[in-house]
Amino acid sequence: MSLLWPATQPRLHWVQISVTTHCNASCTYCPRTVFRSTWQCRHIDPELFAQILSRLKTATLIHLQGWGEPILHPHFWDLLRMTKNAGFLASCTSNAELLDSDVLKKAVDSGLDVLALSLTGLDETNDRIRRGTSFRQVVKTIEELQRIKALRRSPVPRVHLAYMLLRSNLQELPRLPDFFQNLGLDHGVLSSLTLPLSPALEREALLAESEQEHGEFRAEMRRLFAEHHQQDKVFSHIFNPFRSPGRCSENVEKAFCLSPEGRVTPCVFTQIPAGPPVPYWFEGREYELEPADFGRLTETKLKKLWHDPAYRRFRRRLDLDMCSRCYMTRIEDPLRLESE
Repeated sequence: MSLLWPATQPRLHWVQISVTTHCNASCTYCPRTVFRSTWQCRHIDPELFAQILSRLKTATLIHLQGWGEPILHPHFWDLLRMTKNAGFLASCTSNAELLDSDVLKKAVDSGLDVLALSLTGLDETNDRIRRGTSFRQVVKTIEELQRIKALRRSPVPRVHLAYMLLRSNLQELPRLPDFFQNLGLDHGVLSSLTLPLSPALEREALLAESEQEHGEFRAEMRRLFAEHHQQDKVFSHIFNPFRSPGRCSENVEKAFCLSPEGRVTPCVFTQIPAGPPVPYWFEGREYELEPADFGRLTETKLKKLWHDPAYRRFRRRLDLDMCSRCYMTRIEDPLRLESE
């Protein structure tokens, strides 16, 4: 191995920064709920955040999101301002509970590029699974944001809806195309649960019993959204338990995640602030999540950190044991719900 580091900086599509691990909800499938007794609540330090941004000059998008509700960070708007002033695109994901009209105006005026909102079911289904959140509040938030954007003639933030499909809410699938269309979304993603933290949650994550049934399910999704002319705005992020593992869908070759302490990890699964141990289920068996730490960005320059032999090897081979037992390596392509 040459002692000379490559001359070029990595060109990153995005960097996900965990700005907080605090949350005002108790979603049944979330690690924060399942491991509440050992969960460590913390906010990223704004000074540390500023140092991190100064070392991410080749990234395009900064996603202000981790295992928590980002708006709960007491300096969230300062973090967003720093991100935009540094020239990055900025996005975040919220459960909408804190997004009243004044907050949404601030999001528009601050130049937030993408606001993603989460749902797991329609009406009471969502409220039962995502405890502490409200389906009606998500809808109200989207409608109010669209109104404010129109008044301010602002194209941003673009509205993204992250909708999780579970076995227990699949009966609502036929209603989704109309629901997506009526909200005037910029884009939406239908996903499956990829980190089951109990046998019951793994059952919820498996959307089909056989390869044939899975193919029929995919075909039905494509048909439904094509009939409503939504296939160019709605994408899927569904794992197929019947396919062989492939590359990780987390884009580890062009992106990474940062913990509230500034530690570089390949994905949020490897930076859960609970335990150890942190058990999860894969193909009916229990395993333990592996933490990963490829260095602190405030202590090592990005170029040197990125080209460190251990990190290079990981990106080529996905050589954490956990990666061979992760549903993220079985996400189907293409993502867009078009004819295949």
